[in-house]
Amino acid sequence: MVTQFASIREKYDTSVVTINTVIRGNLTSQSGYLFISGRNRAGRNLLSEGINFTVATGEKLQIQIENTIRQAGEDLFFVLISYHPSNNPLEAKQIAKWKAKNDDQTTLRSLPFIIEISNDEDFNTAAVTDSNELPTNPVNGIIREVIADSRFYEYDSEAIIGTYPVISGGYWVETTFSGNTYLESTIEEGGSDRPLTLIESFIQPPQKIEAADSTRVRFWVLNGKREDGGTPLPQGYSINLQITINGATTSFDGISYATIFAGLTFVNFLGYVRIRDGLLDTFIPGVGADRPWNPIASPLNLSQELPRGYAAAYEIFFRFTPGQLQGRIPNGANIGVLLYEEGLVGKPSSLSLFLGDIVLPRGDRLRIFPGIRGSGQAVAKGFEMPTLVGESEYFGLLPDTDNQIAAMSVALAGDITIRQSREDLLDTEVIRGFVGTLPGVAAVSENSNIVTLVDNDALQITVNHPINSNNRWNIRSDYDDVIAGITDKATEIPPLMRIFIGVNGTIFQWNTEPNVTLAASQEILITDISSSNIINSLPNIPNNFGLYRPNQPNITVNSGSGSLIAGDYQVWIAYYYPSPNNFVTKISHNFANGAISEFDSTLAETTLANQYWRSPVSDITALKALTSSELVNFHVRAIPSQQSLYLYDNNSDLIDNGDSIIQPVSGNGAFIKLQKQNQSSNLAVNRETLTGDKQLNIEDAFYQYLNPGGANRSVILPNPPVINTGVVIKNLDGNFDLEIKENASGETIQVLGNSSNRFQMSFTYDGVEWHGWG
Repeated sequence: MVTQFASIREKYDTSVVTINTVIRGNLTSQSGYLFISGRNRAGRNLLSEGINFTVATGEKLQIQIENTIRQAGEDLFFVLISYHPSNNPLEAKQIAKWKAKNDDQTTLRSLPFIIEISNDEDFNTAAVTDSNELPTNPVNGIIREVIADSRFYEYDSEAIIGTYPVISGGYWVETTFSGNTYLESTIEEGGSDRPLTLIESFIQPPQKIEAADSTRVRFWVLNGKREDGGTPLPQGYSINLQITINGATTSFDGISYATIFAGLTFVNFLGYVRIRDGLLDTFIPGVGADRPWNPIASPLNLSQELPRGYAAAYEIFFRFTPGQLQGRIPNGANIGVLLYEEGLVGKPSSLSLFLGDIVLPRGDRLRIFPGIRGSGQAVAKGFEMPTLVGESEYFGLLPDTDNQIAAMSVALAGDITIRQSREDLLDTEVIRGFVGTLPGVAAVSENSNIVTLVDNDALQITVNHPINSNNRWNIRSDYDDVIAGITDKATEIPPLMRIFIGVNGTIFQWNTEPNVTLAASQEILITDISSSNIINSLPNIPNNFGLYRPNQPNITVNSGSGSLIAGDYQVWIAYYYPSPNNFVTKISHNFANGAISEFDSTLAETTLANQYWRSPVSDITALKALTSSELVNFHVRAIPSQQSLYLYDNNSDLIDNGDSIIQPVSGNGAFIKLQKQNQSSNLAVNRETLTGDKQLNIEDAFYQYLNPGGANRSVILPNPPVINTGVVIKNLDGNFDLEIKENASGETIQVLGNSSNRFQMSFTYDGVEWHGWG
């Protein structure tokens, strides 16, 4: 879930304006390109495609802004017109602006509206030497730099104060905006979709400190920007407000501002907005009424399921007199509003006193994926978090930077905040993981099939991307982290590809790096490699860099359509992240590096498992003397003085021999000595990502921590076993099962994974059969 100021479409299509040329203008013959963009309270959206125009001498250009540029679900403040002579959006500059609302920030101005460009000077965005060179009859919204001032100025035809007056009315007003309207993303600085948590100076809605309503400010609560088939937010999902004064949540005498503003803050639910087109669905329960807010009963809770790619839209405003503020609000204070997930706010809990900081085995275990944090639940820093449903986006990564900290506060809402230093962590935050944006080449695919070309053939490559029907990318199974092999979480598309071509034993790196398309497969035609570089070998990529690996490519001959030389050809594909890189290329949940650990069992399962490891006893006499109430089937007792472990089997009929078999005085069964000579003395941990089924041997490590590696795997217990052989098996990735078997062709005796909701067990052979416990 992301909260932000109500926004506009990410990018307008060119139909939102109509461009005509008419006579009685002063333009000279010329052509160029216009770009359309909008601005909400936070910033700009992306530029439209360039619109070509041509005018003759003596004409003027009329730009008609159509009704379709504003939809009911959106919060459009300005329409910006940008210009470049040769269709280069990176260099497009603002030359005109239309104000979509009156100064009350509520009343909409009429559409359609016509902007006229009549003079060549209207297309001129170059800097001027001093203010005397500023245009005397400018178009509203044009921006010019004055070199003498080292400042930028925007012409505002409605301004009643500014730096330089214009004879026809209005002023040139100083601005920090250079006029370059190009953006890579609407969540970057200056973008229309920046989360409220990143807009420090713009989260305060305007207000009037009198007995009147403040300005109504629109907010969105988004369940993702794309209709990608992800999890909807359920009906009843609780959303609340945080009220701050000059950044503080409590007054000078310790009274919460939430308490002070209860009943003075009002919420109007507008409906659900479809992000891609701005359409507003008002047929949602609860639409249209001004309802007072208080922190105990929030009127923002979802009255109907919110799909992916939609936002719940709200107007929030204040209604109070100075006396109602109880003298606790200083004059001129900034009143801040932040929306958060009330249902996900942590509650003080004593669980963390004995569990510590831990992620519980729920959902996606709050793991970090490219661009999103998964669902789950955690206990940390004295707080317990209800289970988070769905996914939450995170922002703020720096380019070309390794080990950026994904900090998570259970006390607030479980949202991820990117920190660059451990010293920046708040007292309520834990490290969920580490995210890197280092540039470079990622994992190389398997080799393609081999084809034989004759001279002047071309090579047709089918690149097969690791993507599913929901446009989610599959993390490669050999990635060195617990998210290896996850198939339905990653949404971030890699930017480019590197293509390696083997020709008669020589490997070439193709000199073109194609863009990656969002599709299951992509066709690449190679007609010439004469200028490509020869490399000694394919890149050797570490397993902790590059989360995606292309599937095996397929190649065919495109006869007579190229200039390749004859020979046997083979291809390899890798994704490539050039610098500066803003894409996620590394993720780690490494507990040893400080990330919060994951709990593999429920509390009930852990409590039950703890029964099997009881307090040590002093000697065999004390072992025999245990009462029936102290005997739990398959529990283990240690005798430290003998360096021995004994397993109790309630059903055993073995005879007491004073050493390896001990019968208790009361109760049935017997204690069986776990003799380490029958199981390797190697009590170390084997941590392994499987690529196939695994056969265990007696000499293997006692603790087997196994990642299934992206598929269900069989683990075959030591065969033939020796009496009292033991092994502990743990599934490190519950999304796929470990099927524990006595032999390769036998039946499964236990499943470890989500399908059984059990992730770790100990297995012991009693001379007749294997037993699983814990």
